[in-house]
Amino acid sequence: MKKQDIDNIDLKILAILQANAAITNKDLAARIELSPPPTLARVNALRAKGVIKRCHVQIDHGYLRYEINRMVVVAIRAEDFKEAFEAWTPMPWLSTICVTEKDVNTGNITITGHVIAPAEKDFEEFLERLRAFPRIIDVTIKDVMFTQFAGNTLITSEPPDIPWLEYIEE
Repeated sequence: MKKQDIDNIDLKILAILQANAAITNKDLAARIELSPPPTLARVNALRAKGVIKRCHVQIDHGYLRYEINRMVVVAIRAEDFKEAFEAWTPMPWLSTICVTEKDVNTGNITITGHVIAPAEKDFEEFLERLRAFPRIIDVTIKDVMFTQFAGNTLITSEPPDIPWLEYIEE
């Protein structure tokens, strides 16, 4: 779908759904000032054209008292990227995955995954599955101090006492 296929009403729908994917069709229709049938038709068209790829639930892992909140940084050759990405995306406890950089000298790609798991044993199982992929160049693991989603701060552990942190939170 090209951007010119999307009008201002579609953009409003996308913004509303991005903020609350669980909104009812009736409430969505009221917000964009259309009746429910054409609203649903627009949402279905956006799905059919691939603009809306999927919906997800954001879980408050702090509430669940999950112990593990880590970033896993994996270096892999560029030619192995697609296969690795497809293999890792459905893995349990993987909250987010993104490509963070491509080395201009080697062509290697760095993939960063945010892993939130109930306990250390779950994290170790995750790493075992990750490392089963044969062409990994390097794996680095980092603890996450806090996570922020779309302006709503989800504190998974107490934020550290860092002077510059107050500027980020404002």
